[in-house]
Amino acid sequence: MTETAAGAAARREATAVESDDDARSAVDRWFALYPALALAALLPVGAVTPLFPVEVGVATFALGTLAVGMAHGAVDHLVPLRAATDVSLRRSVAVVSVAYAVLGGAVVAAFFLAPVAAFVGFIALTWLHWGQGDVAALVVAGVDHLPTSAERWLALVVRGGLPMGVPLLAHPGEYRLVAEWIVGLFVVDASAAAAAVEPVFVPATRLAVGAFMIAATVLSIGLGYRRVRAGASRRGWLRDAGEVA
Repeated sequence: MTETAAGAAARREATAVESDDDARSAVDRWFALYPALALAALLPVGAVTPLFPVEVGVATFALGTLAVGMAHGAVDHLVPLRAATDVSLRRSVAVVSVAYAVLGGAVVAAFFLAPVAAFVGFIALTWLHWGQGDVAALVVAGVDHLPTSAERWLALVVRGGLPMGVPLLAHPGEYRLVAEWIVGLFVVDASAAAAAVEPVFVPATRLAVGAFMIAATVLSIGLGYRRVRAGASRRGWLRDAGEVA
C-alpha cells in the first residue's frame, strides 16, 4: 500500500513537472520566440517608415489602439470577481467603475492644476506598468536569476525604461511634440505649453536619463550573470538579456 501511494505521488510529481515545462515552453514561444520573429520581419519595414505619409502612422496607431489597447483593459471589471469567489458580477462591475471614475477624475484634475507634473507622472506610471508586465512574464516563464524583490524591481526599471525613457534620448523631437500637445490642452496657448515642458527636454535632463538607464541596465544584467555563475539557469538570463538588447 505504501509503495503504491509512493508510486502515485511520484507520478503526480512527474506530471506536474512536465506540465510546468509545457507551460514554460508555451510562454517562451508566445512571449519570446514569436515576438522576436515578428520584430525581425518588421525591421525592413521600419527602415523605410520615414518615407511613409504621416497618415499611415496615425492609421497604424489607431488600429493598434483598437486591436490591443482597448482589449488590454476589456476584462478589468472582472478582476474582483476572479479574485474573490463571494463577489457578484454586479458588485465587481460597480467597484471597478467607481474606482476608475475616481482615479480618472483625479488624473483630469491633476492635469488642470499642474499639467507638466501630471504628464511626468503619467510617464512614470506607464514606466512602472510596462516594466511590471515584463517582469511578470519573466516570472511566468520560470526564470530564476531574479530571486529577490530588489532584483525584480531593478529589472522592472530597465524594462519600463526601454519604451518610456529611451525614446526621450533617441527621438526627443517626437517626444516633445507629444508632450506639448498634451500639456497644451490644459494651458493658455501653444507657446505656454512649449515653455512649460522645456525643463524636461534640456540636455542635462536627457543626459541624466541616459546615464541612469545605462547604469540600471548594466547592473541588472550583471547581477543576473552573477546569479548564473552561482547556479541559476543560463537560459532565463539569456532570454532576459536578449530581450533587453
